[in-house]
Amino acid sequence: MAKKWNKKRSKRRQKKEKQQKVEAVVEQDVVGYGTEAERLVDKLPGIEHVAALLDGEGDVDFAQKLMPLLVDSYELGDEPEFADIYFEPLRTTEVVGEQLAVLGYDFDSFAEIGTVGEQLGVKFECYLGAVPTLLTAEIEGELKKGVLALNRRWQEEGHEQAAKSAAVALALLSDVPPAMWATAGFVHFIVDKSLGRDEDLLADKIEAGEDVPFEGGTLVTGIRGNEALLDGVLAGMPDMSDYYEREQQRAWEQGLQALFSGEVYLGIFGEAELIEVGESMQPLFVKLGKGKNREKTMQEIWGKAGQFVAERFDEERQGMLAERLRAKVKGEEEREAGWLLFYGAVIDVLAKGERQHILTLASNALLGEVNRLAQETLAKGKG
Repeated sequence: MAKKWNKKRSKRRQKKEKQQKVEAVVEQDVVGYGTEAERLVDKLPGIEHVAALLDGEGDVDFAQKLMPLLVDSYELGDEPEFADIYFEPLRTTEVVGEQLAVLGYDFDSFAEIGTVGEQLGVKFECYLGAVPTLLTAEIEGELKKGVLALNRRWQEEGHEQAAKSAAVALALLSDVPPAMWATAGFVHFIVDKSLGRDEDLLADKIEAGEDVPFEGGTLVTGIRGNEALLDGVLAGMPDMSDYYEREQQRAWEQGLQALFSGEVYLGIFGEAELIEVGESMQPLFVKLGKGKNREKTMQEIWGKAGQFVAERFDEERQGMLAERLRAKVKGEEEREAGWLLFYGAVIDVLAKGERQHILTLASNALLGEVNRLAQETLAKGKG
């Protein structure tokens, strides 16, 4: 009983300390969104909902005091701890453009909004929708490191805004969902500078007469569908090239898994071939299903798949796949959502003739397509 009481008392003490920190920040002069911060909080989806996102306890009073400070943290994004953090190049503009469209604007009409207050309101709502889409686990990890480092530095320096950084840390260093990050002003600063980087990235090419549509929803397909333009941009920006290569590698690994699982379907092999492979591997599939020597059985399955694609996936087929993927990238053919960068990685691998990568790609696709056909056949049988 004493332990339970001590736990309750400890929780109350922690909550009181948390409240005191927030109240200390309330007295600070505001920056960034400034006097608009409290009004912008009204655009959040209900303070009770926000309170639940913050600490899981639904402490409305705490949320009402903390949220204006979190919203009004815009200028914290300009601190050196966040200098190297950007959202994904080009996709940032695409996602923001899509969210503006939801609100009835595009980039041009947004720029023509009459008052600053109204423009900030639209921007805030737009970013509330865009940030959860743009925020990856990797970027969230970088943001948490930045918040922690900034708070530590400002506390050591006795910075006049140290209480504000403490409040941001208090809100975001626990396990909160992307919707909570979307309310933070300093994250909006990072969206803004990411949009600026997109403009810089394309400015020279646009001035040179390259046909690159600069509108949300078409920008990504515009540049990624133009290999010569992409190569030129990356050659002129080494840091962007490094970023793009890392993203392509990650997309490649995720894409291979998606091919194997059937989430992504490229239709590389014909039905007759898939039936042939399925029948030849049937004993191995049965053995795998029984859980016998799974590792060895999978090695045998991969070996047979590799042998098959080495014989069948020739240069002609590779060329046909590359053309089809280029059409998907340009939006001329239907594509699975979210796999644009993977298609680009496949096109690169095929263009360079990287044999081992090509066989790995085709083997994953083969097994995924065999499984897909088996599932479809099974479903028809039940019907």
